[in-house]
Formats: sequence, C-alpha cells, structure tokens
Amino acid sequence: MQIEIQIRDSVSAALGGLAALCRRPESMMRSIGTAFATCTKDAFDDPSLRPASWAPVKHAGKPLYQTGLLRRSIRVTSSSAISVTVGTDRPYAAYQNYGTWGPYRIAPIAAKALAWKGAAHPVSGVIMHPGIPARPFFPVRPDGSLTTAAAERIIVAAEASLKLDPHWQSFSSTSS
Repeated sequence: MQIEIQIRDSVSAALGGLAALCRRPESMMRSIGTAFATCTKDAFDDPSLRPASWAPVKHAGKPLYQTGLLRRSIRVTSSSAISVTVGTDRPYAAYQNYGTWGPYRIAPIAAKALAWKGAAHPVSGVIMHPGIPARPFFPVRPDGSLTTAAAERIIVAAEASLKLDPHWQSFSSTSS
C-alpha cells in the first residue's frame, strides 16, 4: 500500500526557486525530506504538529504506540533534484492516518481461527470491526497544505542546506 500526499502551498514555489540556485539541489531536497520526516515523527508526541486532533483510544496507552514501529518506520524513501518522498513501509499507515471507511470484517488468512490476548476462545472472524478513526500524523492538512510547524521546519532545513552549499556562498557574497 502506498500513500501519496501532494503538498500545495506557498512554501513549495519558494523552495523550488532556492533549489535552482544550488549546485546540488538533491542535497537540499533530502534535507527538506529529513525535516518533514522528523516533524512527522514528532507529531506522535506533540499534538500541535498534527493537522487535526486524534480520537482517544479505548485501551490503555497512547494512540499509535502499541509497538512504536509505525513511528520509527517514517523516513525519506527517495529524493532527486526536484522532489523528495517521505514514507513508511507499514501497510497499515494509511488506515491510521486517514481512518477506515466504516465498519469492516476481519477474517483469518493463514489459520482457521483468530485468537488474541484476553479473548475467551478462538473465533472464526470478527464480524464487524467498528472501524479505525483517522489519527493524522503526517503534518499535511486535508487541502494539501503543510501545517505551520512543518512549513517552518522545512524552511529552516532548506536555508541550512543552502548555507552549506559552496555555490550558494559565492552567489550570496557576490550578489550583495
């Protein structure tokens, strides 16, 4: 399963212009992706980084923290001179980020029955799971715009990357 989020905001055009001034724009794009991935991971603990609040969980503990694998799996998966992709290899990530579309049936795939800790006995399936509420962890609003915190972090990362680019240093000193 792959989730694709297209970001539509005023920051993207400005970053594209800055990338054109870099000798190695793929380095800047990777820095931007790393900042976005870090902001996404931080959103698991900091509600102010999320595009929407999370529904509470019915069991003890924090939402999306059963093993912590989802959070740890978020990373830059590819980058080029004009784009960067941040993602996760967890197949359930989309269900957690967007929620499920109403109730659904859970059936065993490789066994004859389902069993879990606390169940009275194995069952042939869960007839109607109530569904999973959306708990958006990617810092992107439904309209495709970045949250304020994500936009700020990305700009800081791009500027820091530019300061490390030797071409940018010579360009900025001759243009002043």
